[in-house]
Amino acid sequence: DYGSECNTILDGFTLQNGYASSGGGAYGGTLTSCTLTGNSAYYYGGGAFWGTLTNCILAGNSASFGGGGAYYSTLTNCTVSANSASRDGGGAYGGTLINCTLLGNQANKGGGVYNCELYNSIVWGNSAPVDANHRNSEFSYSCTDPMPSAGEGNISADPTLVDAANGDWRLGV
Repeated sequence: DYGSECNTILDGFTLQNGYASSGGGAYGGTLTSCTLTGNSAYYYGGGAFWGTLTNCILAGNSASFGGGGAYYSTLTNCTVSANSASRDGGGAYGGTLINCTLLGNQANKGGGVYNCELYNSIVWGNSAPVDANHRNSEFSYSCTDPMPSAGEGNISADPTLVDAANGDWRLGV
């Protein structure tokens, strides 16, 4: 368990333009109300690697292998947008996402998420040559397209966001 030896807690910080082999913005630890942007990792977790993030924004991060935004992290109430991974999971790879919105991420497989568990989340408008929004992931009470093959309470209807192109990801009427 990579995160167990890191007890760092950050609240209200911006982690920008970092670089590491894994965890370009943050490696482990607990982040609350933080912004991770423009970070990169040679391997995994451009924004965060093995962390616990709450009310955070992960935007414009990249990883060469997987998890452009986050890799094997727990995200709650986070926005994950415009991240990229050369291989898998442009937004997130592995981990658990609760009440999150993932938009405009890109990867080779699973542009939004790869190998994740999602609850009450929106995964929409991501891109990849294989499985644009999700691959090998489990959804419950979430919105994504195509509809996941299993999971309770999921929908695949367009979430009609107010102005996703300009960063306003509130649900429209």
